[in-house]
Amino acid sequence: MEKMTKQEILWSGLFYGGIWGFLEATLGYVLNMIPMGISGGIMFPIAYILMNRAYEKSGSIEVLSIMTVVTALIKLTNLALPYLPVVKVVNPALAILLEGFSVAVLFKLTLSRGKKITLVPIILACMSWRLIYLAEVTVLYYINIPSRMIQSGLFSILEFLMLGVINTLIIFIFVRIKNINPVSFKNPVRLNPLFSAGAVVMGIVFQYLVRL
Repeated sequence: MEKMTKQEILWSGLFYGGIWGFLEATLGYVLNMIPMGISGGIMFPIAYILMNRAYEKSGSIEVLSIMTVVTALIKLTNLALPYLPVVKVVNPALAILLEGFSVAVLFKLTLSRGKKITLVPIILACMSWRLIYLAEVTVLYYINIPSRMIQSGLFSILEFLMLGVINTLIIFIFVRIKNINPVSFKNPVRLNPLFSAGAVVMGIVFQYLVRL
């Protein structure tokens, strides 16, 4: 496989991070208005599929880390909105970081070593970031930083963890379909820097547009 340069990896990470940020700002925003945890059950599998696409087109684990950080930074631009509590911006950004790095570790331990992704690693990826996030919001709650999930009680916590099971099933189905037609990394897709910058700007702009 012809490897990408560090600069090309950066452009790719910026592009996919911008697309992820855009989806969080639009689809994620709409889904958050629907009760019963619909957003949590759908957005992580979508992020996984997008990260899988980024990896397929670059063959680089670094792309996943870059796109994750870019998406989290796009989310953090909401700190400029004075009417949004800081915790409602920082916690979603933290969740994005945990989601992205859990998938990056999954790919590092499997696809980058020529192994197929199986059910157990998917379970670990889907549940590990949720457990870490739950621990974080619990600690913050007990130092007087509010958490709607903790305040809602045990049922809300169990619902949050159950969404990890739903995520696992969706991603497992996706992986089984992908395994039917494995991807070749012989011809990585090199993105135009303008496309990459445009995707990031689009993600930031829509963060604000949906809240006007």
